[in-house]
Amino acid sequence: MWIIKKLNRIGYIDTNAKTQILTPTNKGELIYKVVRWAIPDMLNPELTASWEKGLEMVAKREIESEVF
Repeated sequence: MWIIKKLNRIGYIDTNAKTQILTPTNKGELIYKVVRWAIPDMLNPELTASWEKGLEMVAKREIESEVF
């Protein structure tokens, strides 16, 4: 939930208070297009999930940051 609040706070999405529908802002659309063009692998959920897991393992000192 905090991710959605942060995206809203920095202006990448808008949330309709009544319907709770999320819509991307122009800024959010632009960021998506730049990422899709420059580093499309960042949009791969499997890749970003593996990064999250690796970062969590580093935080828990299960692996060294150099290994990650």
